[in-house]
Amino acid sequence: TTLGGGAVAVPYLENLTGLTPGTTYYFCAVAQNAVGTSFGAVLTFVTPAAPGVTTSAATAVSASSATLNGSAVPNGAATTGWLRYATTNPGTCNDTFGVRAPVSGGTSLGSGTTAQTFSQAVSGLSQGTTYWFCAVASNAVGTSFGAVMSFTTPSAPAVTTAAATAITSSGATLNGSANPNGSTGTGWFRYATTNPGVCSDGFGVRSPATGGTALGSGSTAVGFNRVLTGLTPGTTYWFCAIASNAVGTGFGAVLSFTVPAAAPAVTTSAATGITGSGATLNGSANPGGDATTGWFRYSTTNPATCDDTFGTRAPLGTGGTTLGAGTSSQSFSQALSGLTMGATYYYCAIAQNSVGTSYGTVQSFVVPRPPVVTTSAATALSGTGATLNGSA
Repeated sequence: TTLGGGAVAVPYLENLTGLTPGTTYYFCAVAQNAVGTSFGAVLTFVTPAAPGVTTSAATAVSASSATLNGSAVPNGAATTGWLRYATTNPGTCNDTFGVRAPVSGGTSLGSGTTAQTFSQAVSGLSQGTTYWFCAVASNAVGTSFGAVMSFTTPSAPAVTTAAATAITSSGATLNGSANPNGSTGTGWFRYATTNPGVCSDGFGVRSPATGGTALGSGSTAVGFNRVLTGLTPGTTYWFCAIASNAVGTGFGAVLSFTVPAAAPAVTTSAATGITGSGATLNGSANPGGDATTGWFRYSTTNPATCDDTFGTRAPLGTGGTTLGAGTSSQSFSQALSGLTMGATYYYCAIAQNSVGTSYGTVQSFVVPRPPVVTTSAATALSGTGATLNGSA
């Protein structure tokens, strides 16, 4: 640049092109006349570049909304940031896939050289759905893209009912599992002696009555169980697993199990109708849910404990009183004859079903006999009276 021959400073400039974005350049001014060449100080400048963009994890994720996050370094030029999201994975971030958030514009990030965060709340999402998203930022130099990340909106638990275990004549363990699907879940069971068809939280009995097993807030199935007691022998029960989180309640399939029958519970009762040669033996038994027969054993010798070998069986041989297959106590009796007067008889009630044979306690009764009588001499004799005497 020609500066003339004056004695005052003359400014001059040079426009550069083809520089590399985001690069530091060093420069100085140089001037020359007939006397010599002189140099200005060395200064620097940095050419602006497209933003450096980072996608950050989504936050505040609910069943229908989330906050998308990112950051960008403006790299010396006025920069704007926004986000993109979709239910399909774009592979790499671009500014055409899915939905733009916001629809237009974005967050002003300035023109500095340090990372600036930005975010966008999105709503109307579908529960239980995976969304892919990325951060985008643009300035006069260009548009840059962060990595594609994903999040899954929580949904009601996915529940599985598993087979009952540890089944006894009075109890069982109910089993199930549930995937909390990203929201804190709780699991419990319902059971009844009638089939509800499909699982609901209204049929039968809730176990436990309130609350349940904490399942966490993960995204994998968590097992849980519940021990039942006091069940009725020989009875079929239907049950299902249930789990709930902030999004909703999930239900497992209805399964069933049958409580096996129990051996009879037997009671020996007092003998009745006792005469000089007979009596009626009495007892009762709970069939325990299986077809049951009851009978007695008796003898003039005390067996101490009841068994099915001492003395005489009543009725003789085999058989006895049919007591059904219920779960409530049933009375039965057996009339005896030909007993020995004055003898003490020991007896007990016995009942049997397919599970086993049970015995009542040993009780006793005495067969009465006629009085033993003695006539004694008359006393207090007078001309008109006397006292007759005897004992028995």
